[in-house]
Amino acid sequence: MVIRSVGWRTAALGFAAVAALAAAGCSNSATQGTKGSGPPQPIEWSNACGPECQQALTVQGDPAAVACTVGISQNDLSHPYGVAQKAALEDAAKRNFPNMTVFSTDGQGDAITQSSQVRDLMTRGIDVLVITPLESDALAPVIKEATESGVKVITHDRSVNAPVVAHVAADSVQAGETAGQYIVDQLGPAGGTIVEITGTLGASATNERHQGFENVISQHPNIQVIASQTADYARDQGLTVMQDFLQRFGPGEIDAVFTHNDEMSLGALQAIQEAGRASEMFVIGFDGAENAIEAVNAGDYEASVVYPLDAPEAIAAAAKACLGEELPQRVLLEGPLINKENVAQFVGTGF
Repeated sequence: MVIRSVGWRTAALGFAAVAALAAAGCSNSATQGTKGSGPPQPIEWSNACGPECQQALTVQGDPAAVACTVGISQNDLSHPYGVAQKAALEDAAKRNFPNMTVFSTDGQGDAITQSSQVRDLMTRGIDVLVITPLESDALAPVIKEATESGVKVITHDRSVNAPVVAHVAADSVQAGETAGQYIVDQLGPAGGTIVEITGTLGASATNERHQGFENVISQHPNIQVIASQTADYARDQGLTVMQDFLQRFGPGEIDAVFTHNDEMSLGALQAIQEAGRASEMFVIGFDGAENAIEAVNAGDYEASVVYPLDAPEAIAAAAKACLGEELPQRVLLEGPLINKENVAQFVGTGF
């Protein structure tokens, strides 16, 4: 069963909170188990979770009775999206289910490290694992181990090639199609050339955003992807990859730059601007980060497809799993494309 949401929203977090969480997430082991205090607060659903999504994730039992132990396994807290996601998940647990004990880990961008941390969480007696797996295949064995041991697994943001109780995330294939169609529309009848900067190899988001993009671009023979290279969702690598593309392809040879997240887009934009070639091409990516929204508003960045943070939704799913309540196998969140036409309504909404 698939539940699709409507609407959009990304969570805005203060810089100090983000920085503190980034520092806290640098250990190989789980953070100390934490709980909230006081009575449960009503869930403030993100706008990415519409009526059907809310119905699917609403806890039928007493939120105060959610007294299980949940492990939150993040794949990499070196990226702003992951830091914001971790903060939102932990905040939702404390506010909405204060008797839920939460342990958090940072996989540090390494599948072996993340797998080891999941096993450590299992030894701590977690009842539910909420995980954004670094890679779809590499994390599958430990997810199967967790399931076989009785842990209920909920994936969010990225999926894994193993059975889970539920998956809560936006549709990255659809998002890739949205970005691809926007590029087609911007290039117009004459078509043009595109360079692609991809995310972490083997990650579901990387595979699916590329697939959606390719679904659209392949229908237009007058549009050619002339180069594709990973930058691991990192801004500095996006800068380096784009510098290489600019060396390989001279003036007038690149019309559009398609990246798999805003951080790589911002790195690419820096390289393009430093090379004095901003008038030759436009850049589009994903996430809807606040600095990316500001770049769209300034006219530097063409567009960003919002990939919403999935808290409190993933925590609500964990609470339902704790109580043994039914969950759909997939809950889809949605996000719009932000460009110069609508950017004013999104300023201040990014993470």
